[in-house]
Amino acid sequence: RKADMKDAKDLRDVLAAMDVDCTGTVSWTEFQAITNDGRVSGVLEALGLDIKDAALMFEMLCDASGDEEISFDFLIDACLKMRGPATSIDLQALSYKTDRINRHLDRVSKSVGGMFLHL
Repeated sequence: RKADMKDAKDLRDVLAAMDVDCTGTVSWTEFQAITNDGRVSGVLEALGLDIKDAALMFEMLCDASGDEEISFDFLIDACLKMRGPATSIDLQALSYKTDRINRHLDRVSKSVGGMFLHL
């Protein structure tokens, strides 16, 4: 827990130093600069994060947050959660959740399709 707090503080300090518009959020342009900055990449590497596809990561975080910009808190929390390699149970849980969502969407689709038949 102490290590997480220190890692979060280190990342927050670097992000704050790069926050030229003082919004406490990261736009796509800022995210590109951040992921290419040696200070940030050093902190991310220390966390065990290797951002190979910055665009995909930013898109996922924006989608998850529901915003076009990512708050520092959300970004830091996501980085701390993404540390290390995915385990087999992580992948199985993701597969299970995806299957559940697909089954639910199929039921909704059939239900909505049936409603149009009665019009």
